Amino acid sequence: MSKQTRFRTFQIKHNDNLSVPIGNLIWAQAFFERFGLDEAVRAFKTKGTDLAKLTEAMVAYKAGDNFSILRCHEFMMQRPVRETLGLPEFDIRGLYRAVEILGEHKEAIVTAFRRRFLAEYGPEVTDTVFDWTSLVYFGDKPDKAMRGHSKDGHPEECQVTVGVAQLAKPPGVPIGLTVMPGNTHDGKHMLETFGQVREDLSDGSTMIFDAGANNKTVLDAIVEDEKHYLTRKRFNKSDDAILACFSEDSRDASTRREKSTATSASSHPV
Repeated sequence: MSKQTRFRTFQIKHNDNLSVPIGNLIWAQAFFERFGLDEAVRAFKTKGTDLAKLTEAMVAYKAGDNFSILRCHEFMMQRPVRETLGLPEFDIRGLYRAVEILGEHKEAIVTAFRRRFLAEYGPEVTDTVFDWTSLVYFGDKPDKAMRGHSKDGHPEECQVTVGVAQLAKPPGVPIGLTVMPGNTHDGKHMLETFGQVREDLSDGSTMIFDAGANNKTVLDAIVEDEKHYLTRKRFNKSDDAILACFSEDSRDASTRREKSTATSASSHPV
């Protein structure tokens, strides 16, 4: 058998072979089985196509191409994918219905993963980072899509806000997910995101979040729960004016003036 030592691209010919990221499928299956997500998800749909397998396929697809549900269905209908997951051929409406079911039970699914993960890997002190973002909707909009402060530069469009709670490094794993209407302030959303995970976090843990959620109600809720917080001070217009006048050059000039004044005073004692 001869050994190929050079790539002869000019000899490549089109064929019907498919390239499928089977590794993503294997990873998704192993992850769901490892943390019991397959059984947790399967409980919400007992008839028809296996909801756990559909979810594993969607996670595998999102870990790769991450396009629309329509494109995800095309990915799942490839024979190697269906054979790996043991899925029959099905209509795209079944996949849309699967997404609806997962959305209806997202709280239970996220909670099941969080408690399983913390039971096995959770440190004694579960410091947690919180953050929020917005997703803009075009075309058909869900009930929660409303106009609010856009975090991605689309202030005139309807949106929803998404909150994430993630364990600080290590291990740096997301353990909470909340979805709120697009006009929800970060402070109000923080109460929802923190409320989702607070019972599973250790006393004395530190909650870390940005200034947008820094208000008395949030801070009191954290302290009453016997936890700590780390956040940034909220600036007003007067603070912004002070910061705008600051520069390294002016600081150096001020330092030089202070040194000159001190030297003059020591040279001419009273």
